[in-house]
Amino acid sequence: MPRLFESLRANGFSARNRVRWRLVALLPGGFIDIVRIWLAAIQAESRFNCQPYRNFVVDHRVNEGQWLMFGQSIADAAAESAFDIRRRITEWCRRGNLVRDPQKPLQTAGVTLDRTFGVAMLKVTTDRLIAEALDSKKLNIADAGEIYYPHTHAAQNARDLFRGLPLKRFVQWSTFDEDTKADPFAFAGSNPSAREVAGRLGLGPNAVNTPNSRIVLFRYSIPDSIRPHIPSVLEGYGDEPQEWNLNFRIAADRSAKWGITHPDPPWVFASGRPEVVHLGVLGEHLTEGLMELC
Repeated sequence: MPRLFESLRANGFSARNRVRWRLVALLPGGFIDIVRIWLAAIQAESRFNCQPYRNFVVDHRVNEGQWLMFGQSIADAAAESAFDIRRRITEWCRRGNLVRDPQKPLQTAGVTLDRTFGVAMLKVTTDRLIAEALDSKKLNIADAGEIYYPHTHAAQNARDLFRGLPLKRFVQWSTFDEDTKADPFAFAGSNPSAREVAGRLGLGPNAVNTPNSRIVLFRYSIPDSIRPHIPSVLEGYGDEPQEWNLNFRIAADRSAKWGITHPDPPWVFASGRPEVVHLGVLGEHLTEGLMELC
């Protein structure tokens, strides 16, 4: 069997190697071996710093059926480059999310819903969300109302504008205060900056890499019908390959109650913030107006 694996490594992911990939996919435990071989091709790229490989190897929240899907997609692939490999990984991650029963998450997070949750979005992403909300309601920008803090009616205006629309279509990531149930962004102080919030949440070095970069804070409640769970590789690599967050870390501890962000420099020595993933929360669950940071 080692010779088979060596042959796979030597011959890459060409069409002529498909028979070997299919054979390995059918072996007991073969899915993990395939993952390791495929991810090894990515870790050679210095910018990835081996982190995707580590995450896939230690993630115990993906079940065997989902690994089988991954193995079969690899067996049918004829990828020639690391980018092609990342594209296959993204496709598999999205299929795993789309077919999963949302009421039976991989591992339910150990956080109660009696608190405020939050997400930090890039300003450009927020603008697209606002445009979608206006279009769906046949409104123009003048009808949006004042949805940003500190407008007196910002919270109600925001709920009215986004009512019926999920804040995220695919998977929503949320942070929260694990101890006091206070403001999920209280860690950044009373006058938070975009750079610090993005850095502490580990959004990546490109999140606020220009003087005009801005992020928008959303605060909301999560209804009982949605069950947050601990992030797995299915969520961590479901974005487009060029948008993968290289700070993402799997919560390898089986007793973990939630994921933890990996801060960007210069906050690498600060504690990470708790994070969970879940289905998109509808706009009517916003608890405050939006807050724009620069």
